[in-house]
Amino acid sequence: MQDSYQDRVQEIRYQFIDRKKRRKADMFMAQWLNFKIAITQNRSARTIKKQEAELNNFFNQPEFKKMFEEDAKRTEAAIFSEIKDSAQLYQKSCSEDSHYTSKLFGLMKMKNDEIANKAGMEVYEMMIQTLMEMADCFWRNQMIAALHLAYQDVFGQEAIKAELFFNNPIIYEKFEKIMDKVLDVEEN
Repeated sequence: MQDSYQDRVQEIRYQFIDRKKRRKADMFMAQWLNFKIAITQNRSARTIKKQEAELNNFFNQPEFKKMFEEDAKRTEAAIFSEIKDSAQLYQKSCSEDSHYTSKLFGLMKMKNDEIANKAGMEVYEMMIQTLMEMADCFWRNQMIAALHLAYQDVFGQEAIKAELFFNNPIIYEKFEKIMDKVLDVEEN
């Protein structure tokens, strides 16, 4: 039987965008796409602050606040489950998209290792390192862990080790601490 907290988080994740046609949108996926597009266009401190504020607003909406007041541990676990699932979906869509996996204006398909390298650079050098510039909070840490786990899972043997994308060993150490913290909470 599924946890009621998980059901409630899924209600927030999948919201109606057109009630008449009964169409729903994945609001967690929307957060990934909005974040990626914004930082791809401009990775300034101002853009990062704006994205942090938008993510904060999303994860601090009244429904989540109420759930945290009831049971913070179960709520955090339910949210992480959906963040992981949406990160997995995001990485799979990148690996299967013909535009993402081609080069020379779509004339040549990239090799699997090239696709994995492109996705790894996007995940670690752009998205994770940008998230690490934001304030330390549960959703930021969960998004970092989810991106890492999804990349490693989707690209499997072709996936490049995370440490190879971090030029600064101090930032990589910070990344490892975040991973340990999130995975330790998930296990307990």
